[in-house]
Amino acid sequence: MEVRLLTLDSLRGELQSLDQPAFEDRYPGAFLLALGYLTVAEVRRGGRSLSRDIDVTSTFMFGEKLRHRGPNQPAQSHPLAGCAFYLRPAEEIDKPVVIGRSPSCDITIPEAGVSERHCRIELSEQGVIVIDTNSTNGTTINLARLDAQTPRVLADEDILSIGRYSFQMLSSGTFHAEMQLVNGL
Repeated sequence: MEVRLLTLDSLRGELQSLDQPAFEDRYPGAFLLALGYLTVAEVRRGGRSLSRDIDVTSTFMFGEKLRHRGPNQPAQSHPLAGCAFYLRPAEEIDKPVVIGRSPSCDITIPEAGVSERHCRIELSEQGVIVIDTNSTNGTTINLARLDAQTPRVLADEDILSIGRYSFQMLSSGTFHAEMQLVNGL
């Protein structure tokens, strides 16, 4: 599987020039949209925070890129705000994307609540599959904890949580439609 980190700003430009079928042809896979640090209350209340004390200090590594935001820097609720991971089948041998705390992972989240090799994502004929790899603190989809080593298909718009980090899985078609609504196009 190939994974690329894209900004929503760059995708907005493409949305203006591509209709939905053309967008789906260009991006035949799925997107993991970075939502931020979500609590159970925020997920249940549609993402509205009940707390003003949001910890915005974090580091995120993707490949060779390192991002850091501290509490005294311009506020962004998440170091990946405005970013999405684009997942698509690779031309060569399709290997899973591994998410965890280890720098050897494809997506590294250096946080104590994330295991060294927390979970993996695979693409199959069934869709995007998440497998918890015996993580200490578990992986959840829509607040339901996954059983270790049991594959679970992510449905369109499901929320995947790993430690404090949450991502929403969107098909290319849903991503295009939602971005059109947000952009008023």
